[in-house]
Amino acid sequence: GVQRGPGLYPFSLDQVLFAARLLSALLGSATVLVVYAIGRRLYSAAEGRLAAFFYSVAFIPILFSHQIALDVPMTFFFALSLCYCVGINRDRRSKDYLLAGFLGGLAVATKYNGIFIFAAVFLSHLLSRPGPEKKMTLRAIFDRKLGLAAAAGLAGFFTGHPYALLKFRTF
Repeated sequence: GVQRGPGLYPFSLDQVLFAARLLSALLGSATVLVVYAIGRRLYSAAEGRLAAFFYSVAFIPILFSHQIALDVPMTFFFALSLCYCVGINRDRRSKDYLLAGFLGGLAVATKYNGIFIFAAVFLSHLLSRPGPEKKMTLRAIFDRKLGLAAAAGLAGFFTGHPYALLKFRTF
């Protein structure tokens, strides 16, 4: 086996790597279910299954799910946030704004390129406005629900990356 240090850590490197790979594989598998949910909410159960199938056999998600890559948890949080963006587009409920923002913040905390989910939150908000209200106005941009998503996004970021707040000067 692997030699442990003199009481420094309670786990061996093999155990830590196994746990990290297991978590990566579980989040990668859970992303397949989220892709199904997005397809089902947007189209139908058949299209959701088809989207989930294509995602489940795609090379890069399979490769990264076997490794300890930050892309896997970021994609999971990104996809979950996108699922709530569908809810924003359909129902405009505050709950969808909160969850889309918070999960988007977790995606950014996991890997910074997750920031692009907030473009989807913003566009879902604009496209969900009824008829003639669809044009971009200051009123649409400064809507309370969009502010709620932004605040939840910050909360999600600082939840997933607390030292960005605790050690702000060195961040």
